[in-house]
Amino acid sequence: MLVLAAALVLAAAAGSPPAAPSPGVGTPATVLDLGVAQGDGPAIPLRTVVGERPTIVAFWASYCVACRAEVPALNRAADRWSARGLRIVGVSLESNAERVSAARTAWGIRYDVFRLASENDALIQRLFPRGLPVAAFVRDGRTTLHEQLLDDAELARLVPSLLGHRRPAK
Repeated sequence: MLVLAAALVLAAAAGSPPAAPSPGVGTPATVLDLGVAQGDGPAIPLRTVVGERPTIVAFWASYCVACRAEVPALNRAADRWSARGLRIVGVSLESNAERVSAARTAWGIRYDVFRLASENDALIQRLFPRGLPVAAFVRDGRTTLHEQLLDDAELARLVPSLLGHRRPAK
């Protein structure tokens, strides 16, 4: 899994074009179909973690510099908007619980962190062809992927609509 995630980050850095979507049978898979686990716990669907709340799911890896750079803005977003219903969840593409825990501590992540269950390799390649960083904005079971670095300004632009509020006119 670590090799796959590293390849995704390298592909993004090289500017390679996105892969063509894989044809599937039935309903297309989404990020909410990914299996995740907290600590050494069992795998559960990400949709169970997200539940009914508007959620930003930030996907990351311990070796991703851009992912680490997002953490302070995501921490501030959680502080700013959690009382209005926003949930922020980090999902590491690494399945090693010890590595994920160490990165969480070193980076100062204050929101819930999960690790990807190891059986998700093919789905990750289809969902994130450009690599990291990527975040999923989830509301009412609908997911929008954001494939750029999240900072305070970008979050201030995107979160109000995720919460169902219009931004005040300037």
